[in-house]
Amino acid sequence: MSRREPSGIAGTETATGENGEVRTYDVAEILRRAGVDATRYSLTSGSHEGLCLLNEGRLWNVFLSERGSRHEVHSFEDEDSACVYFLKRIFEISSPG
Repeated sequence: MSRREPSGIAGTETATGENGEVRTYDVAEILRRAGVDATRYSLTSGSHEGLCLLNEGRLWNVFLSERGSRHEVHSFEDEDSACVYFLKRIFEISSPG
C-alpha cells in the first residue's frame, strides 16, 4: 500500500489503494481519527442533515442535506475526486471559527 495525504487536507494522511486513490472507507477512517462528529456527515444516506457523500449510479455526489433538500451539489465521475472534495468540505464546515 502507498501512503499519501489528500491534497490540501493537512494532518489527514491515510493508507490508500495501490493506485493511491482515496476511497470511502479511507474517508470514514480519516474522520474517525480526526474526531469529526458523526452527526455532521453521512457516507450512506442522502436524508442525513449534514454533508453527504453518495455513489448514485455512475456518479459520486457530495452535497449538504437539509430538511430533505440537497444544497451545494457537486458530482464526480470517480470516487477519489469525490472523497477528496468531501474531506475538504467537511473540515471546512467542521472547523471552529
